[in-house]
Amino acid sequence: MFDSSKNALADARPEQAATTTTTTTNATAALSDRGLVPEMQAAADAPTLLVPRLSPPFDIPEKLRAYYEDRGEHDRDRSWEYCYRYFHHANAEAIKADRDHAALQLGFYLASFGMYRGSAFLLQYPYTVHLGVVDCLLESNFSKLWPEEFEFGASEKDEDLVPLILKACEDVRAVYLPFAKAKGKSVTDTLVTKVVLGTIGCFPALDTYFNAGCKHRGINVPGRLNSAFIRNMLCFCRDNVQEFRNEQARIEGRYQMRCPLMKLVDAYFVRIGEELSPREPKKTRKRRSDLRAG
Repeated sequence: MFDSSKNALADARPEQAATTTTTTTNATAALSDRGLVPEMQAAADAPTLLVPRLSPPFDIPEKLRAYYEDRGEHDRDRSWEYCYRYFHHANAEAIKADRDHAALQLGFYLASFGMYRGSAFLLQYPYTVHLGVVDCLLESNFSKLWPEEFEFGASEKDEDLVPLILKACEDVRAVYLPFAKAKGKSVTDTLVTKVVLGTIGCFPALDTYFNAGCKHRGINVPGRLNSAFIRNMLCFCRDNVQEFRNEQARIEGRYQMRCPLMKLVDAYFVRIGEELSPREPKKTRKRRSDLRAG
């Protein structure tokens, strides 16, 4: 039923200061129109700091090849693939009829990516905690995010869908909220964006490595997901779409994984975050994990 693909953040330097107030005002307005004025969301989004747009080079092929190197059929990233593929293999009504299977796919993927670790509230519930999320994302008001011919990140028209993506994330949050509150927890942006990435596939997951990668590239990550940040990711993908498309084709050919553009944006910033981490390199951690498991 469903698929995805599209581009990113443009050159990104604010224009040099002009000598008149009018020029300065126009430059600020231009940045705001591109979604580059981050917002702190209380009841509604409100602009705060000006964040300069990014300028190349971004080393997109290098980062993605490092992220996907040595991926095997049992690699953790396959959990994302199986979940995403399941939600895109049939129409909404067929998935609704098989909603228990859908919830199991979603739960296993989230567990693979850390959402069941430690004191996470999901750890205290069976897979049925995800049934409401499955129902929510398959509602007709989100149908524009699902068509096979649509892939968020490649077209300027995608900006019209920014409010709908934010609503999808907030509706997922609302479904989980009673379960989280019952355990004295909150529903994080990390969880809701991982859900959206693993199902619709139209936005990256805001986890520790991703956020670190964004900050390293000069992109402000808001305290709570907002429309300005979604636009930032859209602009970044759109402005680098050809490089992402090239890697998308290469990855599919080599690993038999069809990754939507926003999954590749996610992998790009995650890889930067991993490289910044003081922890062991990923390949070393994998070898040690394999030794412990063996």
